[in-house]
Amino acid sequence: MYKQINKQIVQTKERLRKRRKLKLKLDQLELTLQDEHSKLKKYKKILENEEQDVSKLESFSLTSLFYTVLGTKDKKLQKEKEEYLAAKLKYDESYETVSDVKQEKIELQKLLRNYKDVEAEYESILKLKKQLILQSEDENTKKLIHLTEAKSELQEDLRELEEAIHAGNNAKNNLNTMIEALRSAKNWGTYDMIGGGLISTAAKHSKIDKANQYAHQVQKSLRLFKNELLDVKMDHHLNLQIHSFEKFADYFFDGLIFDWIVQSKINNSLNNVMKISRQVSDIILQLNKQSTKVQNEIQTLSENILEIVTDME
Repeated sequence: MYKQINKQIVQTKERLRKRRKLKLKLDQLELTLQDEHSKLKKYKKILENEEQDVSKLESFSLTSLFYTVLGTKDKKLQKEKEEYLAAKLKYDESYETVSDVKQEKIELQKLLRNYKDVEAEYESILKLKKQLILQSEDENTKKLIHLTEAKSELQEDLRELEEAIHAGNNAKNNLNTMIEALRSAKNWGTYDMIGGGLISTAAKHSKIDKANQYAHQVQKSLRLFKNELLDVKMDHHLNLQIHSFEKFADYFFDGLIFDWIVQSKINNSLNNVMKISRQVSDIILQLNKQSTKVQNEIQTLSENILEIVTDME
């Protein structure tokens, strides 16, 4: 009897944790939407205040956009033009993020409907468990119930860690792809900065434009990684790093503008991407350590359960 009850408890608790995690993710998406809508309003105001024809710029590649708005390096750049370009790049990123988050929100709401009665199910099965423990005079039976439940909790912890590690590796792969594109471009092109050599640097521009495209993929994968970490306990300094993920695209675009204005090489933007990549690696490393620890604890509980079951036979 107790085996059947315990199995039901384990299954119901898994569903309960899944529901809680879905709700956490949904709440986080709502906060992200609010934040991105605020950004869109701010950037749109900057764009509307400028005399630039935004519609003409929408189809431009990143490099062409820089030339159109800022001109070449030898020209005197005005602060307003820098702000306009930053707003344009960040507006486009926020627009894409809003679209992604709205779709993710719809999908999570559908999933959440599958767990609407899980709390009532858990309360009902919990009452049966309490009755079973009270009725049982066998200490081994009581221990077995508690150990099995503790093991199921750890197995859920392990599953969440594995999901977070998977999301982290995905973010890391996207970051590596972006870093490779920036390294291949190496610099805006010395010839570009003095107004010539456009054909010879076309390949470099292509790499930079690709890096810009990858920026949204990286931002999305970092956001998904952060959401997977909602239920995972992290060190304080790593939590601070996780919060910086939200600003990745902003840092990247600011770095590109700085590189264009101040220097010929893509140093600042590349360094910003590499910094986030190192932070992701640090977090994945800690997740793997936690995963190993939890696996060892599960193994210990499994051995204890086996010992009790053997004694009961």
